[in-house]
Amino acid sequence: MSVWKSKDSGANWTQSDASAHVSGLAIHPTNSGVIIYSVLENNLYRSDDAGLIWSSVLTLAGAFRDKSFTALSFSESQPNIAYTAASNVRDQGGMRGKGGAPADVLISTDSGQNWTVVGTCQTCGTVHTISVDRRSPEIVFAAGSGGVHKSTDAGKTWVQSFNVATIGLSIKPGEDDTLVISTLNDGVYRSEDGGSNWIGSSDGLAAPDSMKTHRVAFAPTDGNLVYLTTHNGVFKSGDSGRTWRDSSDGLGYRFVHAIAVDPRDPDVAYVGTASELNTTHSEHMVDGIHDGEGLYKTTDGGATWVPSGKDISESGIEQMAGHPLIPYTLWTAGAAGRGAYVSRDGGDSWLFAPFPGAHYPMVFAFSNTAPNTMYLTSWAHGGELGKSIDGGSTWSSLKQKVLEGVSESSIAQGLYRNAERTGGEFIHLHGLAVAPSDPDVMYVGSVNDTRNPVEFHLKGIHVFRSEDAGRSWSERSVGLPSDAKTAVNALVVDPRDPNTVYAMTSSHESEVSKGVYKTTDGGETWNESNKGLRHVETNDIQIDPLSPDVLYLAMDTPRFIQGGRCDGQAGQSLAGSLDECTLVDPVHAA
Repeated sequence: MSVWKSKDSGANWTQSDASAHVSGLAIHPTNSGVIIYSVLENNLYRSDDAGLIWSSVLTLAGAFRDKSFTALSFSESQPNIAYTAASNVRDQGGMRGKGGAPADVLISTDSGQNWTVVGTCQTCGTVHTISVDRRSPEIVFAAGSGGVHKSTDAGKTWVQSFNVATIGLSIKPGEDDTLVISTLNDGVYRSEDGGSNWIGSSDGLAAPDSMKTHRVAFAPTDGNLVYLTTHNGVFKSGDSGRTWRDSSDGLGYRFVHAIAVDPRDPDVAYVGTASELNTTHSEHMVDGIHDGEGLYKTTDGGATWVPSGKDISESGIEQMAGHPLIPYTLWTAGAAGRGAYVSRDGGDSWLFAPFPGAHYPMVFAFSNTAPNTMYLTSWAHGGELGKSIDGGSTWSSLKQKVLEGVSESSIAQGLYRNAERTGGEFIHLHGLAVAPSDPDVMYVGSVNDTRNPVEFHLKGIHVFRSEDAGRSWSERSVGLPSDAKTAVNALVVDPRDPNTVYAMTSSHESEVSKGVYKTTDGGETWNESNKGLRHVETNDIQIDPLSPDVLYLAMDTPRFIQGGRCDGQAGQSLAGSLDECTLVDPVHAA
């Protein structure tokens, strides 16, 4: 979700800036060196040298700390004027676009260098598109979860003109009273009077998936030509959006979202595929493991499409794991990613598995006897533990089952503030392990998260144990420093004994590390196991699958590989830097 740039019409791409959750991008109409992009995390970034250097130009702080930027647009008639919108993530389920909550509208009159809140659209909801009338910078349209709204006073006041959740809006070149919108679930609508009246305009869209429309764009040099992206391919109109025909030949994947049309040639367009739109309509997601996603280009008006994003890659990889039973099979996922990637040929090629749990992944874990059973902890949806029994194609949540296992002791200590367990709790799970000798036995650990600006329902650190492959859990935290500001970042189980477990704590995502704790009774009691360590800034722990008495501990600041026996004898410091994460195939270790 970073910013990429191509100087040769999409043949090659280079990364211009790295960021999470890029939600909008706008280029100055008369000075292509000026570019602005928005991110959900309360920031606008601006470049005046065509993307070489970026600087933050606006952060919504204080009263706006819970709001996120979701759309950007310049005015064509007065190109130094730009608009953006900020919606309240608390009121709308973390930017999932549910309902018509208020959205603040901001304006810049100096090409995006300075911004002021000009007004509030009380029922806009999450604004997905802002479009400015070409005749006047004071006429602005906002399309979002609260429908379509119009302002005639530069964003000061807003009137709803259409009450159906909408993602895209495009104004016809040369006829600014003609608008075409793409709705969340109800196809396309069209207005010829500046949004006062709307008529359905979905002739040619094959229901139901093609009625789940995403983005719509007029060709800037041909007002009759319109492109539409949907849940089921690209559609094209030659009559200003009245009728549509499928134009998806050559697409490797038919779930399409982003679109841009060449400002000089109406037959040249670019689209980006997706298998889920978590910030737009998260309930629309294509399960399974997919190939063919990416950026595509047409040079013949949508008759055929060819790949155009060979250099664009997933950045910010946070987690990688090798499958213990299937050689050359790797799973990985990145920060703020749309899902996970799996390689079945040792990393030579990758397939995509979309599921929300891979957004901010923590730990992958696998059953040692059932190749298709796998688990993942993540910081998604307020904390998650997911399970798949079909090799990652579909996932179910175990989060609520974990919370049902919170002990009465933790509740009495005030470490869990929702004793009714009503669902929707904010928790942070990280460390995860399946016992190699008994796949029904699992352990998961929590984080006393002091980094994320949310109020967590589960505080302190906790370890939970399941004896039925995740169907039920019980807390096993006696002996752990439960109220410490630390994190159970890693759990490893002795391959010979499901009751012997090591819990490694870390300052990552919290404040301090407490080193390693060990249990030999399945978590009934834990004891500190730090003898011989120079310090307790631990970063990762692994157990030798062939010699289980040998443990390897990665230390932070300075970095050492610390080798020691599981009986607590002093460890041996092994020279070596841990600047990169390394995985060893447990079957083909040589």
